[in-house]
Amino acid sequence: MARRDAGSEVCNCARYPTPRHGMSSDAISSQTLGSQPMATIDLPNSLSARVLNALKADPRTVDLRGQAAHFFTLGARMLELFDEEEIADVLTDVCRGCHREINSC
Repeated sequence: MARRDAGSEVCNCARYPTPRHGMSSDAISSQTLGSQPMATIDLPNSLSARVLNALKADPRTVDLRGQAAHFFTLGARMLELFDEEEIADVLTDVCRGCHREINSC
């Protein structure tokens, strides 16, 4: 898809590689320009190993809103960029647990 810049030149944005669904973080960072990586993408702190371990142990002890205002939306977006099965499993289990807790009230 081409777009026009202020100088009336056509800018072809499609020539730059972009992350694709299911790519691991290693695959994204290995796309290089010359010998330097174009970009590296890290998971946000709210999905760090420490937080995931706490969620596995007892999800009720983790303030999800304190981690990220839209924690599950952030997790879903990260799963579009990274192929991280552990994150998917943890988020699914936590979501089911929250659902059960809400329905038991």
